[in-house]
Amino acid sequence: MYVKRSRDENDDRLKSRNESRKEGKTKCCLEVERLKKFYPFLKDQVFYNDLHNFPCVIMPYFRPLTSDERKAALKEEIRTCLSNFRDGEKRLKYMDGDLRWRHIGYFHTQEGNKLVMFDLADLEEVEGHDDVEGHDDVESQITALSKRLPNNNVEGADP
Repeated sequence: MYVKRSRDENDDRLKSRNESRKEGKTKCCLEVERLKKFYPFLKDQVFYNDLHNFPCVIMPYFRPLTSDERKAALKEEIRTCLSNFRDGEKRLKYMDGDLRWRHIGYFHTQEGNKLVMFDLADLEEVEGHDDVEGHDDVESQITALSKRLPNNNVEGADP
C-alpha cells in the first residue's frame, strides 16, 4: 500500500491527500509494470488495486534471504538483476543509498526459487554508459549491499 504523504519538491510542503494518492497510484502502477517486465514469471502474480481508497501493489510473498544466501547471491544473482535493469531503452538503477536487503527476496516456482528485486518504482534513469564514464553503478551497488552484511565478510567487498 502506498500511504506516504508526499512533499512538494519546490517548497517542501505536505501535498494534499488527493495529490499523494495520485502520486501513489502512479508509483504503484510503475512498480507493477517493472516487476512484470523484469520478471516475466510474475506476469499473472502482480496487480494494481485500490484498497480502502489507498493505491497498492498486490504481489506474492517473496521470502527474505538468509545471511548465507545474501553472501552467495551477491556473487551472481544480484549482479545479474542489477545488470538487467541497465539493459534496454531505459538504463535504470536504484538511487544511491536506496538499495536495501529488504528489497530482495526469493519467489518459489516449479523450477525452483527465483531471486526478485523489488521496490522498482523509484529506480532512476542513468545517463550514458558505465564504461564510457569510467565507473560501474552495478559494482558500486554490490559493494553497498555487501557493507550491509553482518560482519561485512564478502569476498571482494571493500572493508
